[in-house]
Amino acid sequence: MTRDVRFVGVFDLGKTHARVILFDRRERREVMTVQATNESLPGPPYTHFDTARLERFLLDGLGRAAAQVRLDAVVVAAHGSSAAVVDEHGPVLPPLDYDDEGPDEVAVAYDRLRPDFAISGSPRLNRGLNVGAQLHWQRLRFPDRFAAAIAILMWPQFWSWRLSGVVAGEVTSLASHTDLWDIGAGDYTDLVDTLGIRSLLPPLRRAPDILGALRPDIAVTIGVAHDVPVLCGVHDSNAALVPFLTTGDGPRTIVSTGTWIAVFAIGTAVPAHLPREDGVMVSVDVLGRPMPNLRFPGGRIYETLTSPGVGDDPALAERLRAAGLSATLDGGGVRVAGPEGARSLSNFDAPERGALAVMALANHTARGIGWIGGAGETIVMGPFARNAVFLHELRRRVGDVRAELRHGGISEGAAALTTLD
Repeated sequence: MTRDVRFVGVFDLGKTHARVILFDRRERREVMTVQATNESLPGPPYTHFDTARLERFLLDGLGRAAAQVRLDAVVVAAHGSSAAVVDEHGPVLPPLDYDDEGPDEVAVAYDRLRPDFAISGSPRLNRGLNVGAQLHWQRLRFPDRFAAAIAILMWPQFWSWRLSGVVAGEVTSLASHTDLWDIGAGDYTDLVDTLGIRSLLPPLRRAPDILGALRPDIAVTIGVAHDVPVLCGVHDSNAALVPFLTTGDGPRTIVSTGTWIAVFAIGTAVPAHLPREDGVMVSVDVLGRPMPNLRFPGGRIYETLTSPGVGDDPALAERLRAAGLSATLDGGGVRVAGPEGARSLSNFDAPERGALAVMALANHTARGIGWIGGAGETIVMGPFARNAVFLHELRRRVGDVRAELRHGGISEGAAALTTLD
């Protein structure tokens, strides 16, 4: 795609929120953003994403964008741990919400099938967080519907297919703790053949590849009279890294924050012995290079423990530390230790709870940087780049930390795919 592409429509589909963004590459800014909650349906047959609602939202947003400017391209950046089993019309099974407990019904059997971490870079996760576990369970639980499928599409490529009519596979999503991708070989793992799904996996394309133009009916719906290229699409956390991959500035550590906090070591070799800590994995960037990283639901944990905007006072964090208190993550909560032993977070007032929660998130992030061999400057993007406690605590532990407020995160990175050859 030529480098004179200016206005890019980005579908940023996160687990919590969906956004349609009109991104101006020339001015490096979001011209328009519309947002909706990404609410799942309870079933039957299981908790699943509301694809009809999301598609209406997507087309409405693109229509609003097209009413303002001439759209040059459309890119989808969507969360991981999700796939769609489809026939020529749409899903034959509704795309599973990865928080559904269904796959745990066959967890023992699945554990005997999945590849070792050394091959896939995938830690064993519960519920549907390993896509291989989703597919294994769906195949056993709904064999007739599964048998009607003509393709299995990762979540970004499902939406790119809905927009363009072209099916494709793409490695940033396939290599994101799915158990389906062999990191070292750059090919599918044996699990694909064990599940009998190789024929359902479409040809691999690169994230910046153009699959085709918007389908004619969609072009009419959103009000465009010219061909609008649809790119293959990308895993959302990987999208945020795109502007940092081709600068040649040496090793850096990127901390992308949101519902999930994702920590990526860029420009460094994968450590020979990655610790088997929760959330540590190896994935692949848009250039096809293995990349050690850590992911944990930091934003979700923060929201369950405190209120928005609370926990942003470095002086309070210092007073808590001076009192001998420390905070670490403990599952989905925070463990507070002090001179009198462990203390419950409920023993503290709201500002203190907020500060301790953010201290725990920063502490876990810093430990993760060490686990994955992160080096060089640490760059923080997303909501926690504006949290003074998070930045202060991270600097105490890893040194050189920069808050990247200018970078547009997922939207800018997704739009930057149009510059890659």
